[in-house]
Amino acid sequence: MDVLEIGNGGQTDHQYKTHFSMWALSASPLIMGTDIRSMTSASLSIYSNPAVMALNQDAALSAAVHHWRYSVSGVDEYGVGKISMWTRTLNNSDVAVALVNAGNKSREMNVTLAEIFFDNGAARSTQSIMSYDVY
Repeated sequence: MDVLEIGNGGQTDHQYKTHFSMWALSASPLIMGTDIRSMTSASLSIYSNPAVMALNQDAALSAAVHHWRYSVSGVDEYGVGKISMWTRTLNNSDVAVALVNAGNKSREMNVTLAEIFFDNGAARSTQSIMSYDVY
C-alpha cells in the first residue's frame, strides 16, 4: 500500500473513514498523503481516531483476512455494489471485524460468530462477546 488519501478530495467522509480503517486493519504504515497545513477538522479527526490507531499499532502485526464479498443492489457511479467482511486477530486473541458496504445506500449487515472465528474452529470461548463501533 502507498499513502493515505484522506483529505485530498474526491471522496466523502464515510469513504475516508473506510479507507483509513481498512489500512489500519491491514497493519499498513499510516503515511499521510495530504498537506497537513490545509487539512480540514474532519480529516484530522479521522487521522487521530485513537481506536483505529490502536488497531493499526497492535503488537500482533497480523494481516487482515478477507472472508467474503457479495454483490448487492444499489450500485455506485462505477456500477459497483458490494459488501464484504474482513477480520484480524489481535495480540490478545481478540478479533477485529470490518463489515464494508461499498454500495451507494445504507444497509444492515450481519455476520455469524462461525464466520468471524472460521479459522479458529468457530468455538473460541465461553466468555461474553463485546463489540465496539470505532466511529
